[in-house]
Amino acid sequence: MFELLASDYRFALQDVLTYAICVSALIWGAGPERATVAIWMVLFELPGWFYSAIWGSSFQFQSIDFFLASSDVLAGILWVWVALYANRNYPLVIAALQLLAISAHLARGVLEAIAPVAYAAMFIAPGWLQLIVMAVGLGRHVRREQRFGPYREWRVSLPWLGWLSTKIRRA
Repeated sequence: MFELLASDYRFALQDVLTYAICVSALIWGAGPERATVAIWMVLFELPGWFYSAIWGSSFQFQSIDFFLASSDVLAGILWVWVALYANRNYPLVIAALQLLAISAHLARGVLEAIAPVAYAAMFIAPGWLQLIVMAVGLGRHVRREQRFGPYREWRVSLPWLGWLSTKIRRA
């Protein structure tokens, strides 16, 4: 299994897992699940396509890649917001893992002595763990809804948040 993760097919495997989890969350998930995968798709997948089309598929591991660092910081801010308001526990783990990825960029900026492989592992590994946590969180949500019926999506009732959630659910 580890050889598969370290192989050349790692990016394709992560894309397949990402799309499967994101589509599943859009179909079976509620507001927090949809918000979590929307952040993933908008900040990591869509810009990644444009990034690779413009600059190629090679990332900068010798210095800070500001494109990746800025998308990681913005995703961290948004996932912390989702974690604070979602009536779920798993967004807290996703936000914490994103803070680890942000700290990798900070460490690279402060210390030039970090090996490129270590820098890459420090901000790539949380992404894999986030996919696993998203899948487990979605599975637990689906199981709870089947067992107990619908339950509250958000901790705080915000009128625009409820309106947005119903519009997404109808689409």
